[in-house]
Amino acid sequence: MYREGPAKPLNLNLLWSLNLLLIERNVTSAADRAGITQSAMSHTLKQLRAYFQDELLVKGERGFVLTPKAEKISGRLQQGLEIVGQAIDAETEFVPETSNRLFTIATSDFLSALVMPSLAALTAERAPNTRFRFTSIPEHLDRALETGRVDLVIGSSIESRLAKRKRLFADQFVCVVRQDHPALQKPFTKSRYLEMKHIDLTSEPGVTSAIMKGLGARAGDRTVATESPFTLSAPLVVSFSHLVLTAPRLLTYGFSDVYPVSVLVPPFKMPPLSVEAAWHPRMEADPTHIWLRDIVTELGDLMQVTADGIEITG
Repeated sequence: MYREGPAKPLNLNLLWSLNLLLIERNVTSAADRAGITQSAMSHTLKQLRAYFQDELLVKGERGFVLTPKAEKISGRLQQGLEIVGQAIDAETEFVPETSNRLFTIATSDFLSALVMPSLAALTAERAPNTRFRFTSIPEHLDRALETGRVDLVIGSSIESRLAKRKRLFADQFVCVVRQDHPALQKPFTKSRYLEMKHIDLTSEPGVTSAIMKGLGARAGDRTVATESPFTLSAPLVVSFSHLVLTAPRLLTYGFSDVYPVSVLVPPFKMPPLSVEAAWHPRMEADPTHIWLRDIVTELGDLMQVTADGIEITG
């Protein structure tokens, strides 16, 4: 399949592209991370296959899988590129004003609705060419952080054995119902809350966990009529139904300005939703990653100030 020929040393760009292909196991995703077109990455893969005399990536049941040769190359290649990267970073200062670095942040649909607008505002002038890619939190998170597939995770229930963490903000919960809900005609008690039917946002496990802890022994008495991972559709569902949404203040802030809903103080105490950032220890001293964490920390501080300033009078 491949022509024989002298093995010339691969340049650093090809090695970098190979590393992305082996991590992503997808030409389109690798091209996106490299900032090049899919056709250019396909051409690169063709060159790499010819050089190694191996397919490297082959189609499997769930996308591409690595060949045995690619598996052997993967770990050592990543370690080698990390050493090269550290040597370069030691001599290269990260300049956010001119950098076009792509950062991948894993989070939930729920938290992305809070984080994305604020991050865009914070970086618009400070780092106008910096790019952000948001993705869902992968099943094998530690591996994704280790390989650089994910730069940072933002969540309330981050499952990782290795990651370093930093608290960003915490927020109290409120209840959202439609303005003409029959329940509003009587005192909003814990018993009345349990009599109502609910919509749960499943993309952020910490939300449901806080509700269950708050209800304690009566958690099983709560009826969930609708479960959805799609955060921004929740207030629309509430405005057209008898369902009640229990969610953090930050998410519901402004709902009543857009939808015919009322925001109420819950009739029982719940632990706050605590949101944190997590990253791999190998990135602890990386200047670029330090900048990213500083921006996200500032974002968290702004979120905390905003949350603390929200008054619920219902």
